[in-house]
Amino acid sequence: MDRVLMCWDDHLADPHLPATLGARMRKAGFRVLRVEIVPMLSPQWQPVSYAAGIMKSIRGYAMANGERHGLSGEEVQAWL
Repeated sequence: MDRVLMCWDDHLADPHLPATLGARMRKAGFRVLRVEIVPMLSPQWQPVSYAAGIMKSIRGYAMANGERHGLSGEEVQAWL
């Protein structure tokens, strides 16, 4: 899991952006007008869901770029 997710982080310009975005936006003059929680909970596997979609995206990226993290296609497929 760790190696697959480390590989996936490579597609990001800044994997820590969510933690720093609020402060950056305030510094640029933006302000929060509202906060809305969007829960994403699937108590069971749903093949047509955000989780299933993102897993397919991660698999595709890891299949194409996994060698840099020592991942074989078989390991990526087993992760999925």
